[in-house]
Amino acid sequence: MPQHPNCHCKRLFIDAPVPSETGGATCDIRKFTEYLFSEKYSDNGKIRMFRMLGFDINGEYKLGLLNEYGQRISIEIDLTKNGRNIRLITGWMVRPKGLITCTTPLGG
Repeated sequence: MPQHPNCHCKRLFIDAPVPSETGGATCDIRKFTEYLFSEKYSDNGKIRMFRMLGFDINGEYKLGLLNEYGQRISIEIDLTKNGRNIRLITGWMVRPKGLITCTTPLGG
């Protein structure tokens, strides 16, 4: 400390981390729209890999319940391992200002 110029950061010590209580994750949509699926960076092979898995920038989803908490959507993900195809249905919530959060990685 300090960790950068004009630093006003404070350390927060967590005695016993519990991921379900202290953890969290977000992903800026631009990681997909402006990087992963951008032709500008297509030489790194990531766009090719995701397209081989059946993903594209315009994913398919099904609308679910809309209420005061947001709009629920389901996104199907097809995976192949050892020649076996598996389809997962993931549950997501579209919240105000475009934030999308995963509510269940395996639903339906």
